[in-house]
Amino acid sequence: MDATPNKNAPQTGEPITMLRERDGSYNDATPTRAIQRTPSLRPSDSTSISSSVSNTSLGKRKRRPTSPIKQVADMLSFGVPIQTRALDDLPYSEVSMELETMVRQVKRFGLGRGIFSGADAMAYSSPADMDIYEATISMDDARGFLGTLPARTSLERICEWARDSAGTPRCEAAWNAAVHYPLLDASLLTSTNPNLTCGIFKRVRVDRPIALLPVTAHDGDIAGSKKADFAIVLRLAEHRHRALAHCGIKSLNQTTYAPLRAAPIVVNIETKLEGQNWDDAQHQWTIWVAAQIAQINILLTEAGHGPDQVSLLPFPLFITQGPDWFFLVAEAGDPIVLWSKVLIGSTTSLLGTYQVVAALQWLMHWAQNVCLAWWERWILEILGV
Repeated sequence: MDATPNKNAPQTGEPITMLRERDGSYNDATPTRAIQRTPSLRPSDSTSISSSVSNTSLGKRKRRPTSPIKQVADMLSFGVPIQTRALDDLPYSEVSMELETMVRQVKRFGLGRGIFSGADAMAYSSPADMDIYEATISMDDARGFLGTLPARTSLERICEWARDSAGTPRCEAAWNAAVHYPLLDASLLTSTNPNLTCGIFKRVRVDRPIALLPVTAHDGDIAGSKKADFAIVLRLAEHRHRALAHCGIKSLNQTTYAPLRAAPIVVNIETKLEGQNWDDAQHQWTIWVAAQIAQINILLTEAGHGPDQVSLLPFPLFITQGPDWFFLVAEAGDPIVLWSKVLIGSTTSLLGTYQVVAALQWLMHWAQNVCLAWWERWILEILGV
């Protein structure tokens, strides 16, 4: 079976909503410490492997649920292993400066520190709760460079819905529509980052399994294709879209779904119901980001870079369980390390919602000022995109 995707085949996913741009419209140099770039997860002989793998193994037949123990065992036996470690145990002196800075800052917001600029504090707090908010004001006003807080009334509606749903069963789609997407969208629209887009991609999957999905070393079994829920992506200039097609690159991401082909994914958000499916969410995203790392490595190779010449940036993620937003981050290497997890905030309270907004806007600022420069320097400009 040919591993190359059929150009005429229908797309694997349809978005629940259209992409939302920062301007409200819709359309379909941080220094580094050297770290080892993850080798491509693509098998060295994809032709021989693809010919021996049946349609069933590629997921055409519905798979039975896999236990968490089996999921961990599989991740450790991939050609490039994937390990999960506690984020609280992150050895700051041994990781890249980008990863260290990101984790320190996001955890700081999770503790409620520096989530307000001086102007936001005046607008959002009353004399009755100044004793709470005083410790949350950014003393050097660095918070103001990330953007302003969304309208208080819009955040209060989100909090009210989340509190009312605490004792009422709600489906995941309802949480996405009433809480997660409105919060993500409001954070983007009030940020200072014009080259970003957010969207819901509920049925978008890794659609080139032989090339990108991890393979177990002992039996050649291919991981099941995983999908994304939400993503924050870079919005490239229109001329880069045309150049991408001209030079024959099908996608900058691990999926050829049209809205994501020329929009590098920088932050992922995986959503689950309160207290449910944590292991599944973590495993799902781990496979998704492993495929993303493999695709970036392919692009770096096509740009003429050797395996140790370029350090990959961190891959941040939020997993939500109902109102609770947890932060995780993957570090590329051999093995890939998934650092998990820290609670950033809960949308059942206004203060917790402010903490989530601050973390989102910091990552948006990082994407705009660090990720975009990285893509332009190491891939886009060299490939003529």
